[in-house]
Amino acid sequence: MIKVSQGSALILCLLFFIILSWVGLIRAEDMIVPEGSFSQETVAFPEAITYVDTVKELENTVGSSVSTFNVLPESFERISMGYKKVDEGSFLTRQTFIRYPNGKMTFEQGPKFAKKEVISSQSTDMTELVLNGQVFQMNMEQEKADYVVWENGANVYAVSTNESFSIEEWKILLSSLQ
Repeated sequence: MIKVSQGSALILCLLFFIILSWVGLIRAEDMIVPEGSFSQETVAFPEAITYVDTVKELENTVGSSVSTFNVLPESFERISMGYKKVDEGSFLTRQTFIRYPNGKMTFEQGPKFAKKEVISSQSTDMTELVLNGQVFQMNMEQEKADYVVWENGANVYAVSTNESFSIEEWKILLSSLQ
């Protein structure tokens, strides 16, 4: 019978573990990061939004009037507002509202020449709603809408939600614009 001290057995087990780990890492690297998977492409990120605390601060920064809602759909609250420059002296403003746990509504305002930046996902089958003389285009499905766009003066506006609201809810919301 061969006698092996505990210290020798421990060192032998530790050495065996290190060798197995090293071999496992080499095999995992070949499987996870295959050769040639990295490229030198440059990725451009969109210009970041600069956030502010109040509508007044937003108006002072962009140098013009910013619309907002006086009445929100039930349980919604504004979580952020900000702006980004789209041209010299012209800004896109964005206000984000949420209803916990997963309701979200975004309200954007920008100059007409930047319409493509404001209107992000317009359907080709929009329904017209006239409210207080203002024409709104709504993305309707089954008497509910999740996207509304309109123009007023030199600006274009868009409200998008991840929930659909009834026409009556939209009328209340859009009538509350300040």
